[in-house]
Amino acid sequence: MKKSLSVLIFLLLADCCLFAQGFHFDVTPVIGMRYGKVGEYVYANNRVTKQKYTLSYLEWEMKPLWYYGGNINIGFGNFYITGNLKGVIPSDAGFLQDSDWAQDNGYGTGNTTTKTNYSKHTNVLNEGFLTDVIMKYEIKPSKIFSFWPLAGISYDYTSFTGKDGFASYGYGANGRPSSGQTNPSYYAWDEPGLHSAGNMHGDVISYLRSDFHFWLGLGFCLATPNNVFAFEFNVMGALYSVYTDIDGHLARNLYFFDQSQGTLTALKIQAALTMRPAKRFALQAGVTGMFTKDVEGTLATSASEKGPYKKTTTKSGADAVWVDANFGCKIFIF
Repeated sequence: MKKSLSVLIFLLLADCCLFAQGFHFDVTPVIGMRYGKVGEYVYANNRVTKQKYTLSYLEWEMKPLWYYGGNINIGFGNFYITGNLKGVIPSDAGFLQDSDWAQDNGYGTGNTTTKTNYSKHTNVLNEGFLTDVIMKYEIKPSKIFSFWPLAGISYDYTSFTGKDGFASYGYGANGRPSSGQTNPSYYAWDEPGLHSAGNMHGDVISYLRSDFHFWLGLGFCLATPNNVFAFEFNVMGALYSVYTDIDGHLARNLYFFDQSQGTLTALKIQAALTMRPAKRFALQAGVTGMFTKDVEGTLATSASEKGPYKKTTTKSGADAVWVDANFGCKIFIF
């Protein structure tokens, strides 16, 4: 009986040792910032040429967006899965700029280059989170070099409010102040004597934005022979993306629900430098850049943020361009 128990304990310990040799687990608290912008579009067709053009564009700056959070990396053998979750720090994040090119839409002139309406507001970042999960399979042909295919998903959510600032609207074609559908803007927003301008106070425009991407990519790592320093590089393309946002024009109680989706819409490039002075501890600095093309989608309207929303025939769109820099302290558990 004692002999059998000893054998069982030995086998369990052996299994644990083998598992530990192939099992990797580390955590990395991080702080960082993101610098760039997200944009929302409204499209129309030129009434003369019938070609699509941008009727309205809102640019929400992230200059910068600060965040904190952590990464968890789990591996077994050559297979790794990394999860990241970061919380956004509420702050002023630059400006919101709202521009319209309304002359052709209102009068059928074919002119889609004259900016007729323009406003600029402080962009307040209310809340948000950034998350992704990446899987990779590492191939290591030498001690100092490895490479991997990778796949993953990312989801970012942010809430902004455009506050205060000013607005300027070109007069209508009759030379009088514009008034919506009855006398839309014709002249440029800064045309001397033919525009009206004024300051705005309080909350003007709200914006809820979520970006989802499914990524495929490749990466590699170069390390020193003693593994004290390592450089990693990843490049990923978005096989499929979905952008969803709710844009609220608060003074008018008018809300726009936009959803855009497409394939091969975004490119992400990542680079990281790691210094590992001790067996269970490393410092890591990383930079990520992302660029998306504007992706066309649908637009619906409502008098309430919660809906119900009525779908329109108008086309909307979304894009994003940013650079991300972060610093972390990696702790190796196994």
